[in-house]
Amino acid sequence: MGSACGGNKLEEYDIIPPLSDDDIGFYDVGSRLRPGSAGSFAGRPGGITEEYWNSHIAAAKAMTLLQRKEGGHCTIDQYSVYGAAIALPQLARTSGWSLRYTGLVIRGYVSLVLNILLQGFLLYMLSKEERIMAKFSGKMSLCDFGAQLYTCPEGLNCRGPGGTEITPERLYSWDTWSTRVFVRDSLKLMLPDRAAEIDEQVDPGEYGVESYYLRMICCFIFVLGLWPDLCGSGDLFRLLYNVPT
Repeated sequence: MGSACGGNKLEEYDIIPPLSDDDIGFYDVGSRLRPGSAGSFAGRPGGITEEYWNSHIAAAKAMTLLQRKEGGHCTIDQYSVYGAAIALPQLARTSGWSLRYTGLVIRGYVSLVLNILLQGFLLYMLSKEERIMAKFSGKMSLCDFGAQLYTCPEGLNCRGPGGTEITPERLYSWDTWSTRVFVRDSLKLMLPDRAAEIDEQVDPGEYGVESYYLRMICCFIFVLGLWPDLCGSGDLFRLLYNVPT
């Protein structure tokens, strides 16, 4: 006789002797791998080669894993501070808030706060660049200037921010166009009496989309790079929703 602990009470049970290979015979391999079944994890039956037996064992294990995955699973990102901030407190609580686990929890939350502050600062500076610095430098939104360049000058979006018609030979990036405009305006300030001649002879060109389809592809590639983050956010939401508090 033996004993097993069930809650705070000991329950007695009979010890079942292991079955021999002759008693087992050849039956479903899945039953061998199921904990608690007769012959669980027993040896290879007689007359079965080791290679054949191992293939059945591998197939049964694979099926067990696949069935478990079909039932649904939640994951935590193991390479970010967000996963650590969720998992470590659970481990610390399970261990009774031992000193080492508590230290890891504190370090994880400090890293989380620093991460949020750093990302918030970077987003603020990007917003400042677009909303303040670009306005001071006179940079307008690119929009669709010259998007249908092959239809110009009769098509849509053929007039640039400088007020003239966009043509392929007069299309420049923002840095080049702003520099050319600066040179033209500087000449007009230095020689105000020849402003009309300068407008006629000095052509700064226009600012517009250099390749509309290339811009679409770049946006698509950018979204692909963000897709793992989106999936990670979805997994984190499902974890918080499904795990009981």
